[in-house]
Amino acid sequence: MLHSLRFSGFAALALVLAVSCTKSPSGKVYTSTNPMTFQQVVPQPTPVSNGSGTVEASYDQNTRLLSYTVRWQATDSATAIHVHGLGEAGFAAPIIQNVASGVPRRTSGSFSNTLLIDGIVLKEDELLSGRYYIDLHTKAYANAAAGGELRGQLEFNR
Repeated sequence: MLHSLRFSGFAALALVLAVSCTKSPSGKVYTSTNPMTFQQVVPQPTPVSNGSGTVEASYDQNTRLLSYTVRWQATDSATAIHVHGLGEAGFAAPIIQNVASGVPRRTSGSFSNTLLIDGIVLKEDELLSGRYYIDLHTKAYANAAAGGELRGQLEFNR
């Protein structure tokens, strides 16, 4: 009996040591704050908007989650937020994530969301290379073909 207790104690100690020696995640967290302006929208819609905003973004390599907060002011009433890619600054790209429900229908406000960078459709190297952007659609600029009222390129310092 004493022998089996010693063995059980040794097995428990070995398990604790194995768990405590497990390699910790080595991924990095990237953050950025990017301006959202009417001038970045492609194609450039009319009339000219005086609205402005920011996209605060964080990408965690361990969870592969892109978290973002869009803040806007002095726009027409917000209707939707889209994440687009692959599109460098100055180029339009298809919608990757379309968010209409939950976006505050106000002329100023904020909205937060997440997106999984799955490595298949959405790739980390493309995200970190600035090939994704977020736009804000409003009542006056609701047509998806118009590109929205404000656009902010997701650019991370590497």
